[in-house]
Amino acid sequence: MRSENAIYNILKEGNNMMKQYTTLLFDVDDTLLDFDAAEAVALPLVCKEFGLTYSEEVRNYYRAVNDELWRALELGHVTRDELLGTRFTRLFQAFGHTVDGSVVDERYRDYLVVGQQFVPEADQVIQTLSKQHDLF
Repeated sequence: MRSENAIYNILKEGNNMMKQYTTLLFDVDDTLLDFDAAEAVALPLVCKEFGLTYSEEVRNYYRAVNDELWRALELGHVTRDELLGTRFTRLFQAFGHTVDGSVVDERYRDYLVVGQQFVPEADQVIQTLSKQHDLF
């Protein structure tokens, strides 16, 4: 069961534990928004804009580099700015293109908005929680 369904079920059952909190903080990726769906729209668009033919090989390479950099960030080996500035530089370089990774990343994040979709029941969770909690 996905986490958002579990949250919704807790709310639906009137779990008293939630009542002790006045403010709730959400990580939106795959909690409220379907990040995979957004990425499936954004990555091909940014590749096209910067002259890289999108393919499954490109997607797989991007995911490997991106995952590696996020792990490095968690370990304190890179900063967030380094991660965001490097992942597309490495991707495009691997396929014979030179780009400013920070510029490509900015456009990629713009495209993520185009493909954003809520996970099932996220809107109900937000509506229910917002009645009794400050949401961030």
